[in-house]
Amino acid sequence: MLHRALRSIAFISAVFGGWPHGANETREGTPAAEISVPPGFKVELLKVAGERDGSWVSMAIDDKGRLYISPQGSIPESGFGKGSKWGGIWRVTLTAAGQVDKWEKVPVPIGSSMGMLWAWDRLYISGSGPEGRGIYTAMDSDGDGIPDRFDVDQTGGT
Repeated sequence: MLHRALRSIAFISAVFGGWPHGANETREGTPAAEISVPPGFKVELLKVAGERDGSWVSMAIDDKGRLYISPQGSIPESGFGKGSKWGGIWRVTLTAAGQVDKWEKVPVPIGSSMGMLWAWDRLYISGSGPEGRGIYTAMDSDGDGIPDRFDVDQTGGT
């Protein structure tokens, strides 16, 4: 599963380029054939960012092969305050064939991540949250498999 997720990493690159910016135009991802990758990797377009999805700049993979994706900055319906239910991080579950099965919000008020890491059953996030920019840890507190509680490890201001 992890190998399949690693091969899918390039899908983030595939969704950026080539989309029109007009309000009534359809967004299109960069054709996979136009993206150069090392031998053994392949590019597949899994999802094109919607108008309200933001610009995806950071990604991590958990031990079950699920992708965590964060946009740059805040996006509509997200927030970084203590009362916010979502900061903009998405979790993507892939099918055995490598297609998107689930696209869900990670319910913590952290986002605008410039780097994430999944380790020791936690998602470590360098991003914005209730304590400003910092290093946050998101973990599953109720056993449902999705990070829903967070701690701040270190802050760097606002």
